[in-house]
Amino acid sequence: MATFIVQKVLLDDMGLNYVCATAERFYAVSTVLTNMLNAMHLNPSVRLLKHIVRCYLRLSDNHRAREALRECLPEALKDGSFTGTLKDDIPTKRWLQTLLFCTGNSTSREGVDGLGPGAPPPSASPPGVPPGVPPSGPPPGAPPGAPPSLTKIKMSLTNIKFRRQNNKI
Repeated sequence: MATFIVQKVLLDDMGLNYVCATAERFYAVSTVLTNMLNAMHLNPSVRLLKHIVRCYLRLSDNHRAREALRECLPEALKDGSFTGTLKDDIPTKRWLQTLLFCTGNSTSREGVDGLGPGAPPPSASPPGVPPGVPPSGPPPGAPPGAPPSLTKIKMSLTNIKFRRQNNKI
């Protein structure tokens, strides 16, 4: 439950900015997440892992935090320790691959655009755009050069915030 609350705080821009405002706050949150991740070796939980990965991914949206995560991202996330745990959870697999790519802990984009070896390559053109026509760029609100998965996540979060503001959720 605590990880879910941390995730909700981080999903809010003010919460992310607050946590990332000082190194002490960032490292406090990062240490708690790392300790929870290390405890998961004894009792793996897909649900808890999903929240932890989502927290780290959200932290990586902050430039300073992303730089720190390049150095302090837990080995268990980088070495594939949870591959078996995530075998049926495609969204969390994508979030993890996006996190690894954004923090420079992945040398390829495999797993970001696809889902690993043997995954079909991404389509050359978005639906409704004739082949050979370059896309018009990232959607509004997406950081320049963001991987497609991160762009989709940003768009989804923006959509959720908009619906919340208009009381449609």
